Amino acid sequence: MLFRSRTFAFSDATLLQGTLAAPLIWAGVPLGLIYNLLLIGGIATSALAMMGLVRYLTRSHTAALVAGVAFAALPYRVEHAMHLELQWSAFIPLTWWTLHRLVEQPTYRRGVACGVMVALQVLACVYYGVLLVRSEEHTSELQSLAYLVCRLLLEKK
Repeated sequence: MLFRSRTFAFSDATLLQGTLAAPLIWAGVPLGLIYNLLLIGGIATSALAMMGLVRYLTRSHTAALVAGVAFAALPYRVEHAMHLELQWSAFIPLTWWTLHRLVEQPTYRRGVACGVMVALQVLACVYYGVLLVRSEEHTSELQSLAYLVCRLLLEKK
């Protein structure tokens, strides 16, 4: 046991959720309520993020709504409802949205925004963060596009 406690410290890394919960804990909000808010908040923000990405890509409100509902109600998500960190996948579609914008018009600001989205996904759920930037084939579309964008920015100077 770590730090002489009754649980493993950060056995499932929920650093972002812990940071969001800290003020509520300090204010004396019941832990069950905080957990439920974080759980539902993770699912809702994931759905909204997917809706935003699909709306940006298709310009269709209907497609965005269907994608958001499907992303929120995935059988995988329902099966792992007890795992708080697995409900926080909002930064995956937000990473792809910022990456699309970066490729369309490469700027440092958009590059930083994309990097921030990846970092937030790692803080919210390490598993998804690793999957976002690294695939089984030891390469990733995200890495390839990041390389392309860096080349475009360097050629722009």
